[in-house]
Amino acid sequence: MDVARAEVRRGSRILLRAADNGATEISEQALSSLVRFAAAAIPGVHSRRCRIEIRPASAGLASEDHQSGTTGTATPAGPRLIVNLRVAAAPGIDIPVMAEALRQEISNAIPAGVGIAAGTVNITVEDLYDV
Repeated sequence: MDVARAEVRRGSRILLRAADNGATEISEQALSSLVRFAAAAIPGVHSRRCRIEIRPASAGLASEDHQSGTTGTATPAGPRLIVNLRVAAAPGIDIPVMAEALRQEISNAIPAGVGIAAGTVNITVEDLYDV
């Protein structure tokens, strides 16, 4: 999987900050790696596919289905991210508890790593794996 993830194409670029003297961007692939790293911190979870949708900051919250992983505090200005992560879980794991812990871990890792709000975090458990 490391070879597949080391693909040369970096995907979409996400604008983190813009200033008069330049802009700071991150690739979608780098952000996906950050999400997978956060998922590795949750026991009993193997991350699979991670897709990130980027909506401009001007897109209102009314256009989004629902806000997952937010604390009710004001979110900083910047792009709105929608993280879609597919995972496999260990048998016997409490899936709703695991999904909420994973959502919280990702919601904390993205602002800590790149300084923008995580936005919506969708978790899909698509398989169980043998331990």
